[in-house]
Amino acid sequence: MIPEVFIENWRKTVPWQMTEQIEQDLMISRALVDLYNDPHVKDALVFRGGTALNKLFINPPARYSEDIDFVQKNADPIGQTIDAIRALLKPWLGDPKWKITQRSAKLIYKYESANKIPAKLKIEINTTEHFQVLPLATGQKIHK
Repeated sequence: MIPEVFIENWRKTVPWQMTEQIEQDLMISRALVDLYNDPHVKDALVFRGGTALNKLFINPPARYSEDIDFVQKNADPIGQTIDAIRALLKPWLGDPKWKITQRSAKLIYKYESANKIPAKLKIEINTTEHFQVLPLATGQKIHK
């Protein structure tokens, strides 16, 4: 899905050994850039969880992350945000399978990795916890 030259270049920035992991890590990073360049998504969702810690605070990453976790900032209907995510990622990931429950919304994008292995990118949004203990940090990546 991603040209091998980009995967090999990304290999220099992450500690993962398997090409599939490097590719998925790059896809997670690209998805985050696409999503947070959209004003609606940027205002509606907070990036959190293990992937957030490893992408923003821990260098080198302490563990491999396979998904993207968000929480809604406000108790708004989630439909417009789901529509925005789908529109932003469709050009390069296609259409996801998705499910909305009382507590969360999940989008799963399936793709074929560079090594021709079936892979997926999962996005999960917690739709019930609309608070934070500490102020939200915004801006650029924390570590260099």
